[in-house]
Amino acid sequence: MDGVFMPVSEDPLVPIIFAEAQMQADEQFYGRYFAQLFVYLYRKNGVKPPDLSVGI
Repeated sequence: MDGVFMPVSEDPLVPIIFAEAQMQADEQFYGRYFAQLFVYLYRKNGVKPPDLSVGI
């Protein structure tokens, strides 16, 4: 995971944005990206699914 952009607003409708940049083809990209995303969510117990955004 290259970046996690947290909202500065307390508004629950403002999403958290997860970023991952790829410079070359990687067949395991999606598996690794979602694994890292779910580990982050597991560790940050207070994050609810509606708070999520699209990973770029």
